[in-house]
Amino acid sequence: TTLTLGTSGDTIAIPSGVTLANSGTVTGIGNTNAPVFYAYGSSGISLSNNAFTKITFNTEVVDASGIYDTSNSRVTFGSTGRFVLSVRLVIGSVASQQYTVRLYRNGSSWRDVFTDYFSNSTDMNVNGYILLNNESASDYYEVYVYQNSGSTETTESGMQSLFFAGYKIIE
Repeated sequence: TTLTLGTSGDTIAIPSGVTLANSGTVTGIGNTNAPVFYAYGSSGISLSNNAFTKITFNTEVVDASGIYDTSNSRVTFGSTGRFVLSVRLVIGSVASQQYTVRLYRNGSSWRDVFTDYFSNSTDMNVNGYILLNNESASDYYEVYVYQNSGSTETTESGMQSLFFAGYKIIE
């Protein structure tokens, strides 16, 4: 049996104190973590010494709302609210020095996701997460990496080693 309340474009007001129970599938009322995206780099990225290098994630796995742009490797959520961004970066046998993964917002340095000072040669495996309050629907975010090892370093590539992902939190 189907119960139809109103017609397309109508608003249905639910009074304070009323509880809605869902024992089935709910559609069309924002019950998903959308928008959502997952992109990865299909080839390694050369990281210049003593500089922030933009990381390109050129292959989309998921982009439910068309919010990630592979041509410029940035995400624009298109709405306000709280979001989680995740970045993973692997560099095999890093040289001794500083490595920083930083988010840029609207083209400017914004928040560090990871910083470490390596004292010996080891693999760097960064899994960074950040909760952000997106204040403008037009804000966009990019990933940059800084290193000062004395020479160029190269990231690994692929879905497990070089990715950028995010989603909206349901509140």
